[in-house]
Amino acid sequence: MNDIELMTTRANPGVDPSLSVWGWQIPVYLFLAGLVAGIMIVASAQEWRSGGTWEKRLSRILPVLAAILLTLGMCSLYLDLEIGGLKLNVIRLYMTFRPSSVISWGAWILLITYPCLAIWFLGAVSPESLGRLAARNRPFRLLRPVGQWAVRNRRQILVLNVIVGTCLGIYTGIFLSGMVARPVWHSGVLGPLFLISGISAGAALLGLFRVHHGLTRSFIKWDMAALVAESAFLALFLLDNSTGTASHRAGAELFLSGPYAGAFFGLVVLAGIVAPLVMGWADLTKRAKPPLLAPVLGLVGGLALRFVIVFAGQAVS
Repeated sequence: MNDIELMTTRANPGVDPSLSVWGWQIPVYLFLAGLVAGIMIVASAQEWRSGGTWEKRLSRILPVLAAILLTLGMCSLYLDLEIGGLKLNVIRLYMTFRPSSVISWGAWILLITYPCLAIWFLGAVSPESLGRLAARNRPFRLLRPVGQWAVRNRRQILVLNVIVGTCLGIYTGIFLSGMVARPVWHSGVLGPLFLISGISAGAALLGLFRVHHGLTRSFIKWDMAALVAESAFLALFLLDNSTGTASHRAGAELFLSGPYAGAFFGLVVLAGIVAPLVMGWADLTKRAKPPLLAPVLGLVGGLALRFVIVFAGQAVS
């Protein structure tokens, strides 16, 4: 009877060679994907609102940076699959689409993000630059009409970026919450929490760029608003676990008084939320250029949030 059960539940060396828990690769993947989502949402929304006050060089830099970060995140995910002996599953994900599968949705959202970043970039490149590129390299001649189309439909592309970025950011939380076997993750709060945390991280990264004072203040406001919302959803996430089953309550204890309490309160709450909020408020009340410490702490807090939730979630089953 046990032999039959092992075969039907896939827990055998012939199908799943390793049942090891996730390491650093998955938190890094979730953070980088959420960061890219935040960059797309904040930058596109701010460009749509700002008009002439937006610095156009950011629209050339950010899509390239976002594509690099997303690729690094997908490489991190691939490393985890390689360790588990499941790297061929990456190819299978793109051979079909299953509406009932969270992983299938996520794989296609990640793939769709790349062309969105490409047309965002092409719409910010001057026609002269595209013309010179097409003159030197014949395969790039197709970029000229695409770039012209992207310029004409600039505002629609920005709206599309916000939509795709929102889907990507929410998916990073649903990726975990869809796993029923992990009670800590099985929460409807996790999707919005990771989306808002990604927006905060994206705004923090944008705050590292040296732009004019008005735009810097806008990025600080985005970050502060996201941090306030993140605090609320983080509290809801803890409340959801604290009032759940015995396994949920055991998970909540890991954050509040268990082995992950130090990292949670020190890196996520104090360094990642409270300190950037205090420094951001101080920056908004003065005209001087804000220091880089606040956005750096915000990025550290966003990364620490993924590490703590992923590792604590695997400690309870």
